[in-house]
Amino acid sequence: MEGQSVIKFEDRGSARLERILADPERAERVTKIRQQMQEDDRANRSEQTSPPG
Repeated sequence: MEGQSVIKFEDRGSARLERILADPERAERVTKIRQQMQEDDRANRSEQTSPPG
């Protein structure tokens, strides 16, 4: 494809997350948020698999 520029993928999200996690207070906050999300996911899965009644 002559004459066309090549679009390069740049993962800016990982770099941003790395900067955020470098700050201990923010890293702790992210950990708490992730734990809460995992608990919510488990609760939602158990609701979906439990029989009605």
